[in-house]
Amino acid sequence: MTKRNDNDLVIGGFLPVTTVDFPDRLASVVFCQGCMWRCSYCHNVDLQSLSSEKTILWREVFAKIQARKRLIEAVVFSGGEPLMQPAVEEAIEQVKSLGLKVGLHTNGVQFETFKTVLPMLDWIGIDIKTRFSDYQKITCRFGSGETVKKSLSLLIASGIAYETRTTISPEVHTVNDILSMAEEIAEMGVKTFALQAYRAVCDKQRQLEFKNIPFFLREVTEKLDSLFEHFISRHL
Repeated sequence: MTKRNDNDLVIGGFLPVTTVDFPDRLASVVFCQGCMWRCSYCHNVDLQSLSSEKTILWREVFAKIQARKRLIEAVVFSGGEPLMQPAVEEAIEQVKSLGLKVGLHTNGVQFETFKTVLPMLDWIGIDIKTRFSDYQKITCRFGSGETVKKSLSLLIASGIAYETRTTISPEVHTVNDILSMAEEIAEMGVKTFALQAYRAVCDKQRQLEFKNIPFFLREVTEKLDSLFEHFISRHL
């Protein structure tokens, strides 16, 4: 049995090929284990803990990426929150050495690490939970909104392709929350914004509640379309 080194990237899952996680590119997705937030509507609860009995070794994942480098065009590091692990920087460098593009799905809270890896990235999808002043209500972590705001400002200034996106849950978001948050990031200079519905997997009651999301959004979609150059309605 191959043992993990203490500084290895802890991986919770691997998707060999996808057409939806990096715009206009065939990509593989590495799902990194661990997230410091505890959002009530998290879709990847199994990835929240940094430790798991079902993790995959990075060397095994990298071997699969190498085997597919003539098929895929990019690798996306997702999670969880991939920047929670320092080892992600070396993993990104290894992928770049293959001549592949690198994408990142992030919540933006690890500002210093984000600043370090940003020049190596080709595309970023950054989650915006709500108004920055209200982040603690969702993440259960004090001060998280201000850090995300710093990361978003850095990203906008970088010129690297990106998408901001908000996953909505009727139990935590109001119409006013969505509009206020959208206006806030539009004023910062955000051009591309996606609004997507939380998809309840096992909770039947939530599945019923989220069937009403399209009606919940009638008040906001026209306004959002006017705020951003590129507005995307996803899973709605």
